[in-house]
Amino acid sequence: MSKRALIVGINEFVEARLRLRGCVNDTIAIENLIKTYYGFVDDDIRILRDKDATKVKIDEGLSWLMSDYAGDGSDVRLFTFSSHGTRVEDQNGDEWECQDEVIVPHNHKWDDPFRDDDLHNHFKHVPEN
Repeated sequence: MSKRALIVGINEFVEARLRLRGCVNDTIAIENLIKTYYGFVDDDIRILRDKDATKVKIDEGLSWLMSDYAGDGSDVRLFTFSSHGTRVEDQNGDEWECQDEVIVPHNHKWDDPFRDDDLHNHFKHVPEN
């Protein structure tokens, strides 16, 4: 069995008006929780905070998270994201409400958002249930 966790928390953004409080604190709390109660160790965990939590770094982190995933129920994968979320116009017609859900990285760009479709591409091999 392998365990991996990608923990993301963003208080500071390139666009200063988006500033939040508490998201970086969430990463600390989650890291402590999974180490204390769920047996994760430092090598199992990657944490992205503020300026390190760019679209590219989150995408790379998700690739690491899901690499070597067995898909047979023996592996544990955890992704947490504490930041803004929003919606944009659906780009491929797969949404009944005509909008894609979006996570907002540190360097969010409205013309190149991190869509739910991007997340799906990373998690599509996780079996239901």
